[in-house]
Amino acid sequence: MNQKIILEKTSSRQIDEREIYVSNLTNQFIKSIGKSDIDINSKELWSEFNEWLNERKKIAKEYKTILDFLELDYNTNKTAEIGKGAFDTIVSKNNLTTIITPYTYYFDPQKRKNIIKGNLKIVSEKYPSKDISMERKIDDINCFITQNPYTKKDIEIFNQLYSFYKYNIIIGIYGKNDDKDKEIKIIKLKELKERITGNMKEKYIKINNNYFYILASTYQKYKKIKRY
Repeated sequence: MNQKIILEKTSSRQIDEREIYVSNLTNQFIKSIGKSDIDINSKELWSEFNEWLNERKKIAKEYKTILDFLELDYNTNKTAEIGKGAFDTIVSKNNLTTIITPYTYYFDPQKRKNIIKGNLKIVSEKYPSKDISMERKIDDINCFITQNPYTKKDIEIFNQLYSFYKYNIIIGIYGKNDDKDKEIKIIKLKELKERITGNMKEKYIKINNNYFYILASTYQKYKKIKRY
């Protein structure tokens, strides 16, 4: 396999980071309500967006309870959450889980000591490593997690992490039963399951007005391999 995993530094420009993160969240919000003809600058829309964010935080607490029920332990110092920001992380400030993300702007640095600013990428072996010390920060990680990924690229890296590099993974989605993007989100994860080489746990749950769909590796013994 002529590829390697790297942890790449991201731009230090906070305005770019903040705008991209908020754009990711607003895109998910717009898809969930199923509207295309909207005024992105309207106060009413932003008020609805804030309500949506707060509701997702409540659903995320239920999601964490389900992970605990399924005995999918994400709260360890060998687990890393990928690509989430302060408004959609499931990692509490007292959790052991590492957060790897380019979206650090809204996190409180005084309360968050477990954040690595950067992007996890899988690249060609010939790709120049700009900072080996950044890569070595993930050497003790054996499980990667995320939830409600923003893009297909955010989903596909989990196939590579598990199928080729033998990391354990937990990837899930959740929301309201009447979300307009519910079915397409489920389809994308089912497609991921079909592409993955290896056994996976799959769980779909409805609780009141909320839905949860989770894919997780079957927690094979961690295989130590060289990654850089």
